[in-house]
Amino acid sequence: MEEKEKNDMERTQSLFSKHGKAEFFVLLILGIVVGVIVKENISSRVTMGYEDYMIEKNVQSYDYAKMTKEVVEKAKAEEKEAAANGGGESQGTMNGAACGA
Repeated sequence: MEEKEKNDMERTQSLFSKHGKAEFFVLLILGIVVGVIVKENISSRVTMGYEDYMIEKNVQSYDYAKMTKEVVEKAKAEEKEAAANGGGESQGTMNGAACGA
């Protein structure tokens, strides 16, 4: 059994030494060609690094600090209103809703 495995390993090594280098170079050249094609097709759509300073800066649509401040102020106003109306009782039922009926 060990002899068969040894023969198989020797055969595999000899095949690699004969054909492996050629296959490696074919794959290397194929990889380079595919890489160049992909780079050429994508380069107009993707900007990386050295051209970043040329990109027009967009104004952010939302000011999160301002939105947070508004939400906090609204919550405080609702708390004060609830405290003034009865100290935190429920605000009643929605229109058309029946409570306990």
